[in-house]
Amino acid sequence: MNTYKSDFGKMIIEDGICFVTFLAETTTLEIANILVKERLLLTQNIAYPLLSDIRLTKKITREARERLADKEAEIGVSACAIILNSKFQIIISQFFLSISQSKIPTKFFNNIEDGAKWLQKFKL
Repeated sequence: MNTYKSDFGKMIIEDGICFVTFLAETTTLEIANILVKERLLLTQNIAYPLLSDIRLTKKITREARERLADKEAEIGVSACAIILNSKFQIIISQFFLSISQSKIPTKFFNNIEDGAKWLQKFKL
């Protein structure tokens, strides 16, 4: 089982899914760069469905949002489930997703179980 942990996030590959938990209260461009780099190292050029739990994060800067949605950040991601705290956050996030250029299937959930279940169909 592959794992990674820092002050900014923890990652684990389990049952064919890469689980990422954001630990920083504010995610900046610097933190986003670190998390993308560490995920790429952890997955070793193998594509996985990605479950991103951002419930502990209160703010993601515009630059960090752009970085997490860029082409390099999508490398090795077959689909993405994002775990949020509330329906309101899901509505706002769906708006941002609708104007982004992401080519990977992405869906928002308010619990890990539903997100992981949805990702099962994207396992390679």
